[in-house]
Amino acid sequence: MITLHFVSLTLICHYVTVLSVVGLNGFYTSGSDVRNKHSFQWTDTGIPRPVTWSSGWQAGQPNNVGGNQNCFLMQYPADDYKWGDIECDSKHPFICEVYYQV
Repeated sequence: MITLHFVSLTLICHYVTVLSVVGLNGFYTSGSDVRNKHSFQWTDTGIPRPVTWSSGWQAGQPNNVGGNQNCFLMQYPADDYKWGDIECDSKHPFICEVYYQV
């Protein structure tokens, strides 16, 4: 069985791997604070896990501008691919992880 999930950047090796393939675009990750405001979690497996790697955030982020920035975007190169919060209905690409179950 094959399943797909939005990528989570829980380990530095995930971050480095993703950076090697993303090119010049920002993209959505599985990070979200939809379930618990102001507490971003990785939601790729259906079991929320806290975002513990705080050095990945861009300066001043997350800032929840307008009160509805609940999704997690890896920013563009000008922002050194740091993370920022953004509205979940903004138009940005996303990256999925593929899981194979034998």
